[in-house]
Amino acid sequence: MGEKAQFQQLDRTQGLYISNIKVFPGPLELVKQQNPHIFKKPSVAPGNMITRKLGFPAVINPTDQRNDLYITLREAKFSKGSKKAERNLLVQVSVRDAKGNEVKGAISRGTGEPTVDTYRSSVIYHCNSPLWDETLRINLPDHGSYSFANCHLLFTFRHANDKNKNKDKPGFAFLRLANKDGTLISNGNHKLIVYKDTARAAEFRHQVSDYLHLHSYFSMSQITKDTRISSDIEQKYNEFLEISSVFCSSKFTQNSDLKSLLQWEQHEARLGEILQRVQVIQGEELVKFLHMIFEALFMILDKKDQDFGEVVFDCIVFIICTLADHKFEHFRPVLDNYITTYFFHTQVYIKLLDRLKIKVEQFQTKNIGDIMKALEYLFKFIVQSSHLHSQASTIDRSFSKFTRSLLEFFDKLNNMIKVHPNRLTTAKTLKYFPHTIPELNKILPLQTTCQIISNFIDAVPSTDKKEKSTDCDSALIPLL
Repeated sequence: MGEKAQFQQLDRTQGLYISNIKVFPGPLELVKQQNPHIFKKPSVAPGNMITRKLGFPAVINPTDQRNDLYITLREAKFSKGSKKAERNLLVQVSVRDAKGNEVKGAISRGTGEPTVDTYRSSVIYHCNSPLWDETLRINLPDHGSYSFANCHLLFTFRHANDKNKNKDKPGFAFLRLANKDGTLISNGNHKLIVYKDTARAAEFRHQVSDYLHLHSYFSMSQITKDTRISSDIEQKYNEFLEISSVFCSSKFTQNSDLKSLLQWEQHEARLGEILQRVQVIQGEELVKFLHMIFEALFMILDKKDQDFGEVVFDCIVFIICTLADHKFEHFRPVLDNYITTYFFHTQVYIKLLDRLKIKVEQFQTKNIGDIMKALEYLFKFIVQSSHLHSQASTIDRSFSKFTRSLLEFFDKLNNMIKVHPNRLTTAKTLKYFPHTIPELNKILPLQTTCQIISNFIDAVPSTDKKEKSTDCDSALIPLL
């Protein structure tokens, strides 16, 4: 507006032509190593720009650290007011902290572009219901006054015209980036209330205390006419801004149940409900906090086993099975590192083994197949806990209660596959049983381990003894 000399109309349609597209399979670091000539930075041109996916990739790597919030301006609706013609609406987006200070350099307009303090939308000529579909990326630190938890987005609107600026009534909307429970705003569409400044100031001049206590979502508004909020703020009943958000974070969660689990001592009254709901959380959220989640679960198991032992066991099985998914397979070393380095619970082995015996004995349980799938890591926890306990004890554990309990478990497991009518469960047991052998070798004499294997092979129901023996031997012998 006001600078028409910078633009000229094209005589014919222009387009963008793309050719010679080449797909490079594999993670980015591997592609860089194999094709250094492509990523070599030239002396003059900016070189190749790496644009990250808007969302997590198909396979998530634990080294992929990011905190990217993508905001898309979708549409808005404004009234004509006293104007004869519809408006030329301009939206300005900024990030503000809890004191209302503008966060500098928090907004990116695209890959390769310098960051800005304020994003300015395109202007659609004489349109009170504009459709923008413009996306910007917001990057904030993990903690501090400028973190996502302490900031909000401020959207300001005005009629884009160089004439009579001071006679325009600027409008504004806002969106908190974190909910009251500390979780971040959910992905999806957000329909926001538009407030108007009745003082006809040239610029947005309000303090956060003037507006941050107000409703931000349009759905919360029940008014049927324009309503005066304060001496110089008015809510327009039929005006709104709609945006959408996608948050890609490896450190923050959008799930309130996961947040409650990590702070479980503050939510003991509804802990059973929380533990049940944890078992439907998406894997993308779980893998961010593996260490903290397992610590919370084992602390509950230590302190509240009688009340929540069974559902905690189910949660542990659920998370281990989630890591078996191809998408999260790179997080298995993260769990291994947790077990060997940070895991310190010396009494957990008794409780996990007791739960395993109950589940196997009552093999009609609906998740018995998942329990077999999780058997490897359940035994890693059991063996590590037993090892930590033995280091703190002076008692000779050669023929301890723990060893007898282990043998009792495998007797029950053998009995289950003898009488269990579900061939799928038997197949899963055959598949995952061998993964327990390396852990057994750490705590049992080789002769005892071999006897467990022999008893297991004898228990497998098969009409072809030779076939059964060959299948088991091929899986077990390399592990011994």
